Amino acid sequence: MSPSDARPTVVRYTAGERTTHWLIALAFVLAALSGLVLFHPALFWLSVFFGGGPWTRILHPFIGLFMLIVFLSFAATVWDDNRMQPADWQWLRRWRDVVNNREEQLPEVGRYNAGQKLLFLVIVACLAGLLLSGLVIWRAYFSSYFAIGLIRFASLLHAVCAFVLICAILVHIYAASLMPRILEPGQIEALAQRSIPRIRLPDRAEFFAARGRRLRQLGETGAPGHTIGDYLRLMAVVADAQQLAIRSFDAPAPAAHELVRSHTHRMPVIHASSWPRARNWRELVTQLCGAVSAAQEAPAGVRIACERLQSARPEELEAQADALLDARTDAIDVGGAPFLMAALQVYWVALASRLLPDQVPGLEIPGLCPVCGTLPVASIVRAEARSEGYRFLHCALCGTEWHLVRITCSQCQSTADIAYHSIEGDSGAIRAESCDQCHTYRKILYQEKDTNVDPVADDLGSLALDLLMSEAGYHRGSGNPLLWHRP
Repeated sequence: MSPSDARPTVVRYTAGERTTHWLIALAFVLAALSGLVLFHPALFWLSVFFGGGPWTRILHPFIGLFMLIVFLSFAATVWDDNRMQPADWQWLRRWRDVVNNREEQLPEVGRYNAGQKLLFLVIVACLAGLLLSGLVIWRAYFSSYFAIGLIRFASLLHAVCAFVLICAILVHIYAASLMPRILEPGQIEALAQRSIPRIRLPDRAEFFAARGRRLRQLGETGAPGHTIGDYLRLMAVVADAQQLAIRSFDAPAPAAHELVRSHTHRMPVIHASSWPRARNWRELVTQLCGAVSAAQEAPAGVRIACERLQSARPEELEAQADALLDARTDAIDVGGAPFLMAALQVYWVALASRLLPDQVPGLEIPGLCPVCGTLPVASIVRAEARSEGYRFLHCALCGTEWHLVRITCSQCQSTADIAYHSIEGDSGAIRAESCDQCHTYRKILYQEKDTNVDPVADDLGSLALDLLMSEAGYHRGSGNPLLWHRP
């Protein structure tokens, strides 16, 4: 493995934090043992570890104070990481998925998940209760200032807090040592750089080639003559032609003032409906249609549609492109739409690949591509290094991916009534994420289930799932750029 491919070492806790942790653990054991001596006469034999009964009574409160002080020094370093966030409440509401280890249906977490945060808060509450009640019953210094009734109540509270704290520590020990320690999606990144990769721009060197391989792989599952299998193989030819075209195609990068404007107004950098297209994009139409017409997979109807596009006047191509980018389905020539859209994809992928992530502004509408303003075709939970466990929406036009927290509707951004549907018996690599608030759905792909998944290809190859969702009363949030039909 080359140095660039190697993963960096992730330091979960520093040496100082580990030292503090074990000091707390030692103090807890001593405080618990000395407390048991004072709790019941049957446990008085434990006092031998502290030099007898009087020394146990003297040392116990000081051990407790030492434990509290050391714990507070540790808690100060992790306090912000243990604040409850909206995603944590989602995590708790999906406790069945937690118990059944269905991590792909859980929201992303930070350094700690909601269960760990609640355990931390329970420990803080117990230590606060032990401190307050301990001061009241500390006979050598403070108990003479309080009424006997308050002292009795404080004694009871002290015992209850101690019992709950011991149970909480046992849960902590079980979770830390007996259970397999696998960080949840989002935790590694939270430790490594505390930042989520917001944008993933397309890599023009392999973008369409990978899609072509996936389309061909999916097409092989359909027998020759099977409609969807034949269409997938035809689209694989289109993807191969797109990859060949983008190698020699050059698109000018946005000017500095255009980048400033997009950041100032929080608008897409190269908005699909308003960006002035260079004339050479029409050459892509001719090139792609020529490749498709020459393919054995192309039926007669497809060849006719491609010939029609090749012979179309420039103004006709521009009008059709405008209709596609504006989603005016009534004005679209359905037969030639996939091939015209394929040319537009090459053009916008070439543009997007010229950008840097920090040149792309965040939009106020999270469901639109921040690069070109197009709707996503699907979403994908990535499994590579930095992006592992994070969900990204995938732009149907420019191929840019942008982060959206899991268990969130990509259409209306609701976090309630989100459900997941799949075809029984499949690998689980592709599901439909539905929202009962807006009654829409989009596919969501899991790279950890299948490393070869591609949002456009797998969305196209899972029409059976679309049929299932339609029968359930849901409608698609957006269409597939390579599949068009008359309204």
